[in-house]
Amino acid sequence: GECLIENNVFKRLRHSMILQAGANGNVFSYNYSTDPYWTEVGLPPNSAGDIVLHGNFPYSNLFEGNIAQNIVLDDSHGEQGPYNTFFRNRAEGFGILMSAVVPTDKQNFIGNEVTGGLGLFYLSGDNHFSYGNNVLGQILPNPITILDDTTYYSSAPEHFYLPGDEETPIGIPNTIDEPRSNTAKERYELGMPVHCEAELPEPPPPNPTAMETVDNPEPELLIAPNPCRGSVLLDIGATSDPWIREVQVFNMQGQLLQLHSVRNAHYRLDNLPAGLLLIQVQLSDGEVFSRRLLVLIE
Repeated sequence: GECLIENNVFKRLRHSMILQAGANGNVFSYNYSTDPYWTEVGLPPNSAGDIVLHGNFPYSNLFEGNIAQNIVLDDSHGEQGPYNTFFRNRAEGFGILMSAVVPTDKQNFIGNEVTGGLGLFYLSGDNHFSYGNNVLGQILPNPITILDDTTYYSSAPEHFYLPGDEETPIGIPNTIDEPRSNTAKERYELGMPVHCEAELPEPPPPNPTAMETVDNPEPELLIAPNPCRGSVLLDIGATSDPWIREVQVFNMQGQLLQLHSVRNAHYRLDNLPAGLLLIQVQLSDGEVFSRRLLVLIE
């Protein structure tokens, strides 16, 4: 719980933003999700919910300012918990739907827009708070266009709106004929979906004197440079035995990206993808080293 997921671009995922199993206190905000895709029998491939509550009682979560295709509260794992709030989001695809098989109560839908051709806005369960939702130009549940609240953040996140939109974000009093956007969608439409404000250090030159020494019993594993840009040198500092037998490269999700069989004390890894990787080196005597490696974008 208590995670903040904001200002991201998601494309062609089954579920871009999903909560389940008692998750609570999380905020998904000012993200853009497009082209949802799944292969469920009998359902259109683009009907997957890219904003999803998946059951097992997730509660008290906030979805604010997101632009997505389908917002779905399903029955895959039972009912949702109460007080999940959907505030000033836009559903550009099928719309906003709740499962009637396992009804869920006490959800909040405030100032959302449904702009897709089907225009679905289907709620099941009891005691929801629904106010000012614009469904293909019709305000539900009552024809009212006043909504003074602009954010449920503790302070206004103005940097996620386009210039001039800070006071009138997605939803009423705007009409769907004059839609507001967010910076994540604008980046995607400009072909610049990646945005990172972190300042990463420049990697040192590939110089043996700059190699990182890892504290281990003999032999020592040397990695250079770290961080790197696509290539890195591994060295165990030995001229005979033991030697490097195998090198595996994993991402942080545990997926094996590269596997190399080696019979040398030195080895160069190339074509490494950008990101934080785990390098696992097995020696001929059975000893195994595991080290993190940061690969910068070239």
